[in-house]
Amino acid sequence: LGGTLIPELQIFIQNDVFTSKLLVEDIGLTFTALLNAVPPLDTLGFDAQYETKHQLDEGTWHLYMEPLEELQLPDFTKVAKPSEEDAEQYLDDLCRILPEEPVPYYIGPLSGSVAEQLQSCFPSGHEVSELGDVPGVSTLYAHIGEAASGTAFHCEDANLRSYNLTLIGWKIWILIKPHHTTDFEDLVRRLTSCDDTCDQFVRHTSFMVPPSTLRAENIEFDVICSGPGEMVLTQPRQYHAVINRTASFAIATNFVLPNEDPIPKRLSLCHLDGLYHLQHPMVRRLRHAKRKHVSQPEAPSRKKRPSPHRPLGTSIAQVLLRETTSQNAVLRFITVVRAWRNVGDNIRGELLQIGKCDESNQLKALDTLRTSCRENSQLFSFLEILACVHLVRKLERRITVVAPEAIDGLLDIRGLPHIQQNRRAVRNELTAYQKWDQLCGAPPAYTYEGILCFMPPVFKDYQEVTRTQVQQLSKDDIALFRSMLQGVEYAQRLCEVGKAFQMGIFGSAEFKERPFEAQPYEELSTLDLADLLQLL
Repeated sequence: LGGTLIPELQIFIQNDVFTSKLLVEDIGLTFTALLNAVPPLDTLGFDAQYETKHQLDEGTWHLYMEPLEELQLPDFTKVAKPSEEDAEQYLDDLCRILPEEPVPYYIGPLSGSVAEQLQSCFPSGHEVSELGDVPGVSTLYAHIGEAASGTAFHCEDANLRSYNLTLIGWKIWILIKPHHTTDFEDLVRRLTSCDDTCDQFVRHTSFMVPPSTLRAENIEFDVICSGPGEMVLTQPRQYHAVINRTASFAIATNFVLPNEDPIPKRLSLCHLDGLYHLQHPMVRRLRHAKRKHVSQPEAPSRKKRPSPHRPLGTSIAQVLLRETTSQNAVLRFITVVRAWRNVGDNIRGELLQIGKCDESNQLKALDTLRTSCRENSQLFSFLEILACVHLVRKLERRITVVAPEAIDGLLDIRGLPHIQQNRRAVRNELTAYQKWDQLCGAPPAYTYEGILCFMPPVFKDYQEVTRTQVQQLSKDDIALFRSMLQGVEYAQRLCEVGKAFQMGIFGSAEFKERPFEAQPYEELSTLDLADLLQLL
């Protein structure tokens, strides 16, 4: 502990088998000493928040923090160890039956010699201390609450890591896998009304979601239980939520590893953020509106600046058209075709089997494909969107529109309960898929079928037009895109080749070898658009 703590933590963190949790030996403080270190509320010189309020807003679970007029410490004598197996079930059950009354939860400093001893044993490190005195960031905070209290999903400020040591009781953690950060942020945007200009926009939504919904969204996560003497570490920008399974007493602070920069090259903060007043050249302060109610913090009202790549007055539809019909779009398609030719027989067999399934099994197969294709290769990114489009088409074909019956049917396929939050998540998911489908034209003709193969936003690594922007297109945007596409002289050629490739994927027709497949990619990349089109 002390000055050797962070170097020792670095050894654990850099170990490939580390699971985010480790055991800390007895720190030598008695139960009574810990309780006596909690200061009276009237001695605190800041606007602390002390109470967890569970609330269901339009079908979405929120976990708000509200001021607590009187602090009563939990009864820690009745704390019993829960089974690790019931952790996920507890969170799913809590979502179904939320506590009706606020649950006491103190988040704030400790006092006296106990606070000094803990601070010396569990420092934030030199790099974080240089940021100045930031309570809870460069100093320890206590987290003391009854069962069902906790904190909603958030990541630590800036590039900071955190460690949280449970001293009494048991806590349940949901840790989003870092490679699913973008997918999780997209889920928050879909299920909440939020302004995402602030670095901490997820925190400001007070958003909570049970494991069953994360699993339905194919967002990977870990559920961890921590008890007395167990420390949980979070990575920079790793989203997590914590619910106290029993009455609990824990301490926490932030840190970075040696040679890690705690502040990124660009950090946009609003007045609700702990680092808002930090004097640092990389901190950008956002204008904000006055909060109307403490339990529902508003994100700052601010017009977004246009993309540096997009001239003023240029719509998303126009940029999407330009990029979809460009030389780079054709080269991406060529890369995907080659990857598909080289994919393993097991994956190719699964794709062909989907085309042979009856309608009910095909729905399940498409949903499974959507899950399995969330990899970071261009081929799998494309297959994910293609599966999503076919999934929503199957549902619409059965009942004309995506009605409640279709949503419940998909929940059945995924083995999820028919609760409002799950229904809303699936409805928003299908609505997003419909945008990709509508870009291909109106059913049943789908005049521009195959154009998905050339749309750069299909691929996750593309930033000029993002997937989120496509999924937020209005009817007018989609109509404008299709109208402009009709005016591109070689659009029909793109659609024909793309449609043939899509049919080949599911085995409804053979995708014969194309002239470009006989040439090295290095040579193809030097050709202009007209020559590439000749090789399609």
